[in-house]
Amino acid sequence: MHDWVYDLRRRVDALTGGVERAAARLADYVDWSTWQSGRPTVLCLDRALFRKDLHEMRKWTNLNLVPVRATQVKRFQNPWVAPRWRRQTFLAHDLTDQLEHVAPFLEHFGCTFLEAVQRKHPVDAVMAANTDYWQDEALKLACLKLNIPFLVLSRESYGIGRGREYVSDVYQRAKFDFIGAGCAVASDRCETYLSSCGSLDHAVVQVTGWPRYDAWLDQPLKPQCERTAITLMGYADPSAVQYAAGNFADTFKEFVAVAWAHKAATPSSDLRFVVKLKKQRDAAWLDQIVPGYQLSGISVTADMPLPDLLADSRIAIGYNTLAVLEALLADTAVVVPCWGDSKRDQHRSLVHYENSQDQQVCYFPMSPQEFRALLEQAVTGALQPKGTREQRLERFSLHSKVDQNRRASNEVEKFILSFLPS
Repeated sequence: MHDWVYDLRRRVDALTGGVERAAARLADYVDWSTWQSGRPTVLCLDRALFRKDLHEMRKWTNLNLVPVRATQVKRFQNPWVAPRWRRQTFLAHDLTDQLEHVAPFLEHFGCTFLEAVQRKHPVDAVMAANTDYWQDEALKLACLKLNIPFLVLSRESYGIGRGREYVSDVYQRAKFDFIGAGCAVASDRCETYLSSCGSLDHAVVQVTGWPRYDAWLDQPLKPQCERTAITLMGYADPSAVQYAAGNFADTFKEFVAVAWAHKAATPSSDLRFVVKLKKQRDAAWLDQIVPGYQLSGISVTADMPLPDLLADSRIAIGYNTLAVLEALLADTAVVVPCWGDSKRDQHRSLVHYENSQDQQVCYFPMSPQEFRALLEQAVTGALQPKGTREQRLERFSLHSKVDQNRRASNEVEKFILSFLPS
C-alpha cells in the first residue's frame, strides 16, 4: 500500500479516538501477575533473550519487572507506519526528517499507552533489549515527554569485530541518535564500543553483565566422571554466515561414528549423545548428512534448557555461537572444530585458535581425526576441561561479565535505580 493509506488511517484514528482505543488495548496486554506493592516498577518490552534476564532478575531484585510483548507494541503501530519506514535504527532519524509529521502522532500514542498503564500502577521506568528497534521510538518519545527514564539492557555482545563494524556502519548510515537515558551492557568491550560509536553520546553506558548467566553462580557442577552427556551444538545452517556447514558435516559424521561404536561396545551405558539445535526443524540437515543417524542412539533437542544440558556434559562441541562460550561456565571440555570453512580470521570469530586466551580454555582440533580422538577421550571420561575455573570465567567475562562475588541482576537493579528519584 502507498504511504497515503497510512496517512489517512492516522488522520481517521486521531479524529475518532482510534489512538486511545489502540493504547487501551495494548495496555491490556501488560502482564501484572508478578507485581508486588512497594517496589519500583519497570515496564519491560519483552522478547526471547530479554525474558531470560527478567526471569533471573525476579529472583534476586526488589523490582517489579512487568512485561508487555514487543510484538504487540509493534502490531498496534503497523497500521500507522508504512512498511518501508519500519526499519530498525533508521526510523529514529526519519522521525526528525522525512517523517517529522508522524512523530507527534506516535508520541501521542506512546503517552496515551503509558498513561493507560499507569492508571493500573505507577511506572518508574521503561526498559527494552536494544537501542534501536523501530517500534520503540514511540515509547522513547513518550518517555521524554512524561519524564520517565527509557533504559536498555542491550542484547548485543559485540564480541566479533565484523559485528561491531556492521553496527557502526548502520548507525552511521541511519544517523542514529539514541534518545533514551541509559544502556546497560554485558562487558567492558560493549561499554567501550557503545561509548565511542557516537550514537549514544547523551546516554549513560554502564557494564552490568547479563542476568541470564546468574544461574551458573549457584549451579551444582558434577565431576566429569558423573556426567552423562556428549553434546554437539548445531552450526549447519548454510545460509548463516556465522556458521560452517562443511565443517559441521565432517564433525557430525565423526559424532555419529563414535556414537555407533559406543552403542555396540556398551549397549547398557547411560551415556547420551545429544545434538542441541536452535530450532527443531534444523534436524532435517542432520538426516541429509548421515541418513538414518537416529539408529545410533543420538537424541536431538531444541527445547532442553542449555544450562541443564551443559551441566551434565563431559564435552561441548560447537562453533561461533554464544552456546560455546556458555559451556565455559559449566566446567565442561569445550571443543571448537577448526578445519575447512570454520578456519577463519579472528575478526569473524567469537573464539579463535590463534587467540592465546581462547587457547587456554578451548580445544581446537585441526582435523576430523584430531576431533575424533578428543571425542573418544570424552566418552571414556579422560578428557578434562581446559584451563582453570578462573581462566574460564575471565574469558567468558569478555562476552558477559561474571563474578563469583556479585550478580548481574543486582548490577542491573542498581543501574535502574540510579535513574529514579531517591
